[in-house]
Amino acid sequence: LFIILAFTVFRDRLSINLGNTSATTSASVEQTQAEPIAVPNFIGRSYLDISSNPVFNQNFEFGDPEYVYDKEVAEGYIVGQSVQPNDMVAPGTKITLFVSKGEEEIILPNVIGSDYEEAVARLEELGFVCQRNEISQGNHRENEIVSMSPSYEKAYPPGTTVYLIVYTPETELVTDE
Repeated sequence: LFIILAFTVFRDRLSINLGNTSATTSASVEQTQAEPIAVPNFIGRSYLDISSNPVFNQNFEFGDPEYVYDKEVAEGYIVGQSVQPNDMVAPGTKITLFVSKGEEEIILPNVIGSDYEEAVARLEELGFVCQRNEISQGNHRENEIVSMSPSYEKAYPPGTTVYLIVYTPETELVTDE
């Protein structure tokens, strides 16, 4: 008789109790997952390794990385993070990672044929250091850049010295005679 009543009249109550048991179980799992998590120190680690790690992706949300120049850290490695290491955060917290682009490099433009003063202003604005060398042979305008070193249209770090060969016509010595 009890079995018949259990499967007919009390069936709804019995399933609610079973449902409550599983709801209680899932509630405790959610409560466990909602506990704060300590943020690891990602600095110095490969961005590819961190962003593809399933444990980190389960615990944190990584936004788009911010790329920055850093001459001391190799390209692709993390140099900073938006949430400090060991901070306790809720699961799913968004963390921005700052990833090294390596040392900054600037394309050296071709300034051959330009006026020396204009070329120097342009190159120094880009971050290069200019060194003037003069020649007086050839058929050029006064203060025209005849040659340059290192090679143009290649990338160099800021502060690279660019040697500019500038045409300066010979001046005749004026004598008292």
